[in-house]
Amino acid sequence: AAGAKLEDNTDGSGITGTVVKEYAAQIGEIGYDSLQEAVENAKADDVITLLQNVEITSTITIPADVTLTAEEGVTVTASTSGHSFSLSNGSKLDRLTIELPDLGQSTTPVNIVYMTTGSTVQNCEFTGGYTLATSDGETSRGIEVASSATSIVITKNTFTNLRQPAYINDSCTGTISGNHVDGTRGWVVCGSSNMMFTGNTFGQNAVDIAIISSTTPGNNYADQLTQISENNDGALVEDQLQGAGNIHVQDGVLLAGTEQELRDALAAAQPG
Repeated sequence: AAGAKLEDNTDGSGITGTVVKEYAAQIGEIGYDSLQEAVENAKADDVITLLQNVEITSTITIPADVTLTAEEGVTVTASTSGHSFSLSNGSKLDRLTIELPDLGQSTTPVNIVYMTTGSTVQNCEFTGGYTLATSDGETSRGIEVASSATSIVITKNTFTNLRQPAYINDSCTGTISGNHVDGTRGWVVCGSSNMMFTGNTFGQNAVDIAIISSTTPGNNYADQLTQISENNDGALVEDQLQGAGNIHVQDGVLLAGTEQELRDALAAAQPG
């Protein structure tokens, strides 16, 4: 069984034998009774492997330059309040299956992973209980990226039935690539950030990528909308920062639903 380790045992009766001990996680050949215990013993460049299903009840902070992964078939049940994981300074989530229980109509944000500078989330599967078709009120997100975070990498993940795959705060840089998103309201990124979107694919979403206002002025995406769409499966990109009406681009083409949107779209169009 996953997490099974043989250990010599003496029960005090003078009888010595071998028993099977089930560990929750391991680093190398060393097993730990809980994920938190493994995290507390992890050092730079260690890989923590989850061996058993785990339910997160408070934030797990992954140390610098440590990777958390899991054996095949292991599921992480995310906390329904606060962050489940906090990452920074080279820490990484890799090949985790993470499920967030249905939050009902709660509008209190639940962001499963909190990313700061130098962190990576890759090859993970995020699933929630958000229902796009019913205009579900819950605010669930796979990831929140902290303001001013740099060298962020979000790659080759799937995000399904969450309100948003990620919310990117002010003045962030990094790469969002090769992810698949379905049943959400799309990536949300503040205009003052400068994240590179490439190779992402989409199922049915309200929009695929939304550029929004932030406390820091600026819109680094104003002249990139068609390129972002073209480079990301013809994504429906919504820019909320130009003029009185939102600008929409899909399949690399500017769309306009109102006269004001048309004026704004023409003003934003680039030669060629």
